[in-house]
Amino acid sequence: MKHHFGIALLLLFTLLFGFGCKEKNNSSSASPDLPDLAGIWILVKENVIGYDIEDGKRKDWNETNVLDEEIFQFNANNVKWYTKEETCYEVDDTITYKISGKRLIGPFWEGTDSEEKNTTTWSTSIEYKNNYLVITRAENIKEPRYESYEKIIQYFKKYTGTLPPSGWPKQMCQ
Repeated sequence: MKHHFGIALLLLFTLLFGFGCKEKNNSSSASPDLPDLAGIWILVKENVIGYDIEDGKRKDWNETNVLDEEIFQFNANNVKWYTKEETCYEVDDTITYKISGKRLIGPFWEGTDSEEKNTTTWSTSIEYKNNYLVITRAENIKEPRYESYEKIIQYFKKYTGTLPPSGWPKQMCQ
């Protein structure tokens, strides 16, 4: 499906181009309506809503997945992002963040990437609902004969176990 390509493209662009960018907003305090983010949050459910338009034909999708393949470990100004692979797990510990209202700020969380006539933009919001940390990522892709929009709403629960969790591979990816 095209929307899985969009997620991979978003992450690739973020990792390749985003970390060298300067952040525009220097506020670092948590929003008053958010709990203390410090700690470990494990993904328990995600909804993926979006559409593709290719050569004028539109395809919509709306999926719900129950999974434990992502963990965010929030510290004061950075996040470790654990992702479960088939035979190992990966950790990205270079993700910085700031909060402005309900927006997560930083190159991983928001940005624009343009190359020739192709543009990808993404943004991330965060809120706390019914003991869940809810992270919503929106992505737009525009190309000459293709357009895509995707909104990923992820529900995280506070996690107090060991890392990696039981059920995950014990070996870190090389």
